[in-house]
Amino acid sequence: MACNKKGVGMKRYARDIRRVLIALCIITVIIMVKKVYASIFTFDHYVCSFHYVLSPKAQQDIINFIHNSDTRQKDTPQQLFTGLSKQFPFVTSLKACYRVPGIIHLDMRNVDLMATINQKYVIAEDGRIFSKEYFSSHYVASLPNITVRDMDVNDTHLSSALQKFVRYFPSALYEQFLITWVHETEIWLENKQQQNFAFLCSTERIPDKRLLECSEIIQKNAVQKEMFKKKSVRLIADIRFDNQIIVFPGKRGYYNG
Repeated sequence: MACNKKGVGMKRYARDIRRVLIALCIITVIIMVKKVYASIFTFDHYVCSFHYVLSPKAQQDIINFIHNSDTRQKDTPQQLFTGLSKQFPFVTSLKACYRVPGIIHLDMRNVDLMATINQKYVIAEDGRIFSKEYFSSHYVASLPNITVRDMDVNDTHLSSALQKFVRYFPSALYEQFLITWVHETEIWLENKQQQNFAFLCSTERIPDKRLLECSEIIQKNAVQKEMFKKKSVRLIADIRFDNQIIVFPGKRGYYNG
C-alpha cells in the first residue's frame, strides 16, 4: 500500500512538473514573440522618399517635422499623414511600410501643378495656391506663368473663373503668348515675338489653336499696312464676341482694367 501511495505521489509530482514546464514554455514563447514583434514593428527612425518636384528645403522641413515629433512612436501612418498634411498641405498621400527591423519607409506624394502666378506662386490642379519655395526651381521654371493683376497675397485658392481658364487654356499657346489676367472678362495675350500685337479674350471665349491662324493673318495684314512702325502703339484683336474679331489700335502696356 505504501508503495502504491508513493507511486501515486510521484505521478502527481511529475504531472505538476510537466504543467510548470509547459507554463514556463508558454511564457517564454510569449516573451519571445513580443520581442520579435517589437524588433520588427517598433522603429527607431523613418526613411523618406519624395517626388522630384519637391524642393530640397521642403524635403528637409518634412524630415525635421517627422523626427522632431514626440509622438511619432505612437502614431499610425494615418495619424502621421494627418499631421503632415496639416503642416505641409501640398502632401497628398503617404504610404508606409516596414523594410527592415527598426526602420519605416515613407513614400510621399504631392499635389500636381498646372502653372505659376506672378512668378511667385504655383497653382495645383485642385486650385490651391502654394509658395514656389516648396517645389523644385527647375520644375517650377518649366511651368507656364500667368500674370494676375491686383492679386490678394492671402488667397489660398484660385477663383473658379481663373481656375477654369488655367485648366482649359491650350498649353501650346503658352509658348507664344504672355498672359495677363485682369478679371474674367479681360484677359490679355501678348505675342512674345511681336509685342506690338495682343489678343483680348475672356473665360467665355477661351482661345484655341485657331487663334494662331487668325493671329498670323492679322499680323501679316498689319505688317503690310505698316501698323507696327510706332513702337508706342500696338494692335489689339478683341475675340470676346461670337463669330467676329474686332481689331483696333491701343497704347502698348495699357489695360482697360
